[in-house]
Amino acid sequence: MDQGVGKEKRNFIVLNLRLYLFLGIEVLMKVCIFFIAVFIFGGCFNKANLTKAPGKGNEAIIVKSENYILAEPRDYNKIVEFNEKILNAYKQTILIADTSDFKTVFVYKIIPKGIVNPFSQVEVACLVQNKYSGKYALSLCNKFFKNIEEEFNK
Repeated sequence: MDQGVGKEKRNFIVLNLRLYLFLGIEVLMKVCIFFIAVFIFGGCFNKANLTKAPGKGNEAIIVKSENYILAEPRDYNKIVEFNEKILNAYKQTILIADTSDFKTVFVYKIIPKGIVNPFSQVEVACLVQNKYSGKYALSLCNKFFKNIEEEFNK
């Protein structure tokens, strides 16, 4: 009878050891996974990356956009004149960008927004390559829209 109790105790101890070993391995695996995740993703959250916009840098993002309502949208000459003024403002902004600290390349996009006639209202968007969007992009786009305003005031 004493041997049966001893055998049960021994089996109980072995079971507890297996359980502790299993739980220890499980905890160890979770800790390892945590540290691996911190190691892999830790570089994403350093101070240098927080000042830049997210992304790989090759895609263009809209930094700023403004809406314009064309008085006579069905007049082809007015639409051509509008496009020429936008192009002139773009050329002026590119000249400023080439001769100053703005080494950022940007483009503009005209997006029709009118319901009945698409060109009754348009949105002009200033797009900049993502890797430059955190530095001079907003200032450059502000200059672009200021040049547009000056073109329309001529």
